[in-house]
Amino acid sequence: MPTIGKNNVLNNSINWDNTISLDAEDLAEQGIKKIYDQYVVPHLKNYVVKPAEIEELIAIDNAEYRVKVNNKIYFIYNSDDQKPEYLSWGYATFALFDIVNQQLKDSDYKFYAINNGNELSGIFMSKDQYQQYCHELKVNKDKPSDFPYIPTLEPDWFGQYHEI
Repeated sequence: MPTIGKNNVLNNSINWDNTISLDAEDLAEQGIKKIYDQYVVPHLKNYVVKPAEIEELIAIDNAEYRVKVNNKIYFIYNSDDQKPEYLSWGYATFALFDIVNQQLKDSDYKFYAINNGNELSGIFMSKDQYQQYCHELKVNKDKPSDFPYIPTLEPDWFGQYHEI
C-alpha cells in the first residue's frame, strides 16, 4: 500500500499513485459499502483510529438503495424516483465523500474528489496541499473540472468546479 499523507502532492501535482479509483456508477449500483471497505478504509486508517461502519439499506420491492452510518441515512435512489440516472451517481458520490469527511472533521486532511462519473477518484490531502495544487492548476490554466473538490448534493455538478 502506498504511503499517504505528506506524499499526496509532489512538485505541485497530484501523486496519482495515492488516488483511489471510485467510479460513481459503481457506487450508485449498490457499491458504496464494498468500495468503502475495500479501497477507502485502508487509506482512511492513516487518519482515524476506527473507521465507521457502513450499513446498506436495500429494499427490493421499490428498488431503493440507501446507506446508513452512525444513524445518518443517505438516500441514493428508488424506482419511484423518475429522475435521470446521473443524479443517483451524484448522490452516491456525495454519500461516500461525506461519510469519509465527517470522520475527518477534526483533521487537517480531507478526502477530495477528482473528476466525476466513471472517472471519479478520491485523494486525501491537507489544506496546504490542496491550496498548493489548486494554485498550480490556476497558473497552468487547467480546466476547472480538473480541480479537486468536496462533493455536495447540488445537481448538476454536485460541487465539482466548472467555472473559475
